[in-house]
Formats: sequence, C-alpha cells, structure tokens
Amino acid sequence: MSVALHSDSADDVLRENRQRDIENMQHTSERLTAAAINRSTKRHPHAAKLALRGLSKGLANLDYQGNGAWSSVYRSREHVIKVLRNTAQMTEQERQQFAQERNEMCSRAATVLGSLLVPQDYTTGVHPFGDYDVVIARQDYIPGPSLDLFRTNSTELCASQIADFCKTTAKGQAQLEDLVASTFVLHDQQATVPDLNGVDNIRIDPNQTMRLIDAEPIAYAEHPAVHELILSQAEILGAYLGKL
Repeated sequence: MSVALHSDSADDVLRENRQRDIENMQHTSERLTAAAINRSTKRHPHAAKLALRGLSKGLANLDYQGNGAWSSVYRSREHVIKVLRNTAQMTEQERQQFAQERNEMCSRAATVLGSLLVPQDYTTGVHPFGDYDVVIARQDYIPGPSLDLFRTNSTELCASQIADFCKTTAKGQAQLEDLVASTFVLHDQQATVPDLNGVDNIRIDPNQTMRLIDAEPIAYAEHPAVHELILSQAEILGAYLGKL
C-alpha cells in the first residue's frame, strides 16, 4: 500500500518490482489480495493514507508521516523513522554495507553543512510492523514549519515562500546563501549535493534556524539526473537571492 501511494515519477522502479513480486506469489489468494490492494490504493489514495495511519498507530504506535522517493516515514514522540523500502530485497550483508555507506556519506556531508544537517543514523532491523528486515534511518524530530525551495522534480522556485522566509526570519537570507554555497562545495569535494528537491526536506526550528532533515546527500554516481537537477536548483536559488 505504501509503495502504491507513490507518484509514478518518483517510484517507477519500486512499482515495477512490486508488480513483479505480486505476479511471483505462489498462493493465488495472496496474489489476488495484493493486486486488489494495489488497485484500491490507486483509486482511493486518501483512504489508503488513512488506513496506513491507522495500521501504523495500531501495530507499532507510530504516526505515519508519508512517503519519500525511497522511504516510508513514521514518527514516534521524539524521533523520525525512515524505512528504506528498496532494501527489503537485499541480503543482510548488502543491507549492512548499505547502512554503513549511508552513515559515512552523512558524516562527510556534515563536515560541510555543519549544524544545518540533522544527524541521521542508519541501522538494519525488522520493519516496525512487518516480519522482514530492512535498513532504517533514525533522527530526532524537528518541530516547526517546512520550507520548500522548489516544486518537486522541477526548477520552479517557490519564490513567495522563500521571500517571506527572508523577510520574517533573522538571517534568513544569509542561511539560504550559505546553503547554496555549501551545495557547490559538496559537489566539488565529494561529488554529492544536499537534497534541496522535494517536500518537507527543510524545517525551520523554534530558534528560526534552517535544518535539513533529509540528511542523506544525493550522489552523482547513484542518481546523476537528480544530482544535476539540484545543481541547477542551487544556481537558480543563488541568482534569486542575489536580486532580493
């Protein structure tokens, strides 16, 4: 159900994998049930989200927050829990290697982004309300409004939201300018970029400080198209800030 809620543009590969998994199910009843859930979710996404919220709360006492491109996101009272769905099909050794690589990427990014980056710890474990192993990323919950810089997967700037942040927040423009500069430093030094693309990746904490809650940087080697898109976004954001 979580996979089926994704937009086609964000999750084509996972949809195809899920469809293949359904077709390969040995028991007819299981296969028909899974296919019916997929169809129902696509037709009634709002009802599916409500169902996921109820299941998450009832089975694991977690609040379902939504889906990222590769993760399903839940929240306990103090922490955010991101389940990396695409790691379910990995071997345990592959999951451990994946978690270690992500922790190293985040640590390297923190040397450039500093306190802007909310630390995130990747471990392997059982899905919060499943019976299979996945990689899970945990980080502190950051309260506050989100600051979306661009429409998802586009170079369309959220200009009014950015302008309002710069006008109403102390050092708001300076924080954004530092983010732009850090994006190009990460690109030059580590061939990665912070994830500026998407919804609710940046929060404004109670101290009026920007916090990047999507801590995993985007590596050119893994996602070249997204990497190049974010570089373009940084250039556009920098030019816009220069005119304010």
